[in-house]
Amino acid sequence: MNKRMLTKLSALGMLTASPCYAATVNYNFDDGTLQGWTNNVPSGTTGEDYISSNSVTRSPGQSGSYSVLESDFSDRDGTDTTVKVISSELFTMNNSSTISLYLNGGMGSTATPTWSNYSNLPSSATDSGYLGVALRRVSDGEYLLFDRKATNGQYSGGWQQVGWNTTEISNAISGDAANETYQIDLIDTFSDGWGWVSMDTVTMENVTVVPEPSSAVLIGLGGLSLMMRRRK
Repeated sequence: MNKRMLTKLSALGMLTASPCYAATVNYNFDDGTLQGWTNNVPSGTTGEDYISSNSVTRSPGQSGSYSVLESDFSDRDGTDTTVKVISSELFTMNNSSTISLYLNGGMGSTATPTWSNYSNLPSSATDSGYLGVALRRVSDGEYLLFDRKATNGQYSGGWQQVGWNTTEISNAISGDAANETYQIDLIDTFSDGWGWVSMDTVTMENVTVVPEPSSAVLIGLGGLSLMMRRRK
């Protein structure tokens, strides 16, 4: 690929991880996949993956058959000391953004953990740990907002809506650059009775999802192919 062609592709935004869509973004996990969410336990930490599960006996879906649940549900509560973190796709926000989702299971021991950065997540779960969701600024790993269930509960009646409104989000991101990216993390660092949490029906309003670099490369290659055909 010559320098001139690279310049053209760069000018067209084909070689950058530019936003791919905006407005309302929904995740229901009902295709049996994590729909772009990725397990993200810190390096060096003993962790456990989340999966898209349709087990009615564990945590039936809030809006369908599937929800996000820990992979080894048989090992939970006080005997499970593994840390679990799953992260959403990257996205940008503005002062009109809102985020809501549903959680099932436990509420953990605290509404605000002692740590506030991804790099400071504990290496194992404890009976004083956090169990819920957090909004993370990607550039420095800082957690800006936290939310969790108000009470313990399971099955269909255990689902509770959590999240953040426009005021909470706009205040949290007020000092950030306009192109800052964020992720939602579902975090389990709690080990005790009701030491598990599941997630479903995530709705983000007025956000823009940013594709992974590999996706941007594919877009760029597709654009290059089109340009080369037109030059023949």
